[in-house]
Amino acid sequence: MNYQSREVKTATIFRLLKQKPGLLLVGSLLTGLPIFMITLFTLIISLTDADFNEVDYEKINRHGKVTSAKVTGIEEQTNVAVNDQHPIVIYYSYTTNDSTINATFRTLESRKVSNLNTGDQIEIKYIESESIITGLEPFKFPLNMVYLIVMPLLVPGIIVWIILLLYVRKALKLYKHGRVKEAELIALISKAGSIFSGLAPSMILHYKYETSRGQKVIGKSTTNDYAVVNTLKSGDLVKIFVSHENEQQSCYIPRLESEYNDWRIY
Repeated sequence: MNYQSREVKTATIFRLLKQKPGLLLVGSLLTGLPIFMITLFTLIISLTDADFNEVDYEKINRHGKVTSAKVTGIEEQTNVAVNDQHPIVIYYSYTTNDSTINATFRTLESRKVSNLNTGDQIEIKYIESESIITGLEPFKFPLNMVYLIVMPLLVPGIIVWIILLLYVRKALKLYKHGRVKEAELIALISKAGSIFSGLAPSMILHYKYETSRGQKVIGKSTTNDYAVVNTLKSGDLVKIFVSHENEQQSCYIPRLESEYNDWRIY
């Protein structure tokens, strides 16, 4: 069955998220830190790799043509280290289709290139202007190590966000489609917030109401509508949304959200 939908603005969704400050803080930290680390490492790699063109090593190794090339230079890339070892950069040139191609190749196999000197001939495989040095493994940043570090944080963070979004989804469904009823306030309890000013304490309302079949229901709802502290007391009537599908599900209707979203309930 379809019910008339109310508009819910984006600011209301953010306020719903803030009703669960603990989950919001933990989820933000557990996902924000890994994303920051991945972004930082990606930026570092892009800067250190700016002078090196990436080639398809497997494709060239399988299908490339074999030829000889002349070593034009050898140096260590001192701004990069893996297990206290710097990559060795080999500069070389080769001729194809009457054109001379200048290329570079990086490897951590320093022992294999220790006797290599400028002017030596080496064997390479190439496809057009892309090439590799045969018998040497190319150097690649160990991004898998970064992923192994961040995954133990990222996976729990995603789970926390799923829990938080399921809560918001449930509340939004009531906000958009819930039936307006009155309930009797039983108790109003302050819930501790976070040390961060953006996650201030919230209020928990305990109330009772009747379903359409006359069943008594005790409901509980969290709100950041602090005006209720000064305006409501035990025994007062409050406005709530009740689900059409399951009348056991309900939530308090904050006056702020009613005015902000123009629900015209109060």
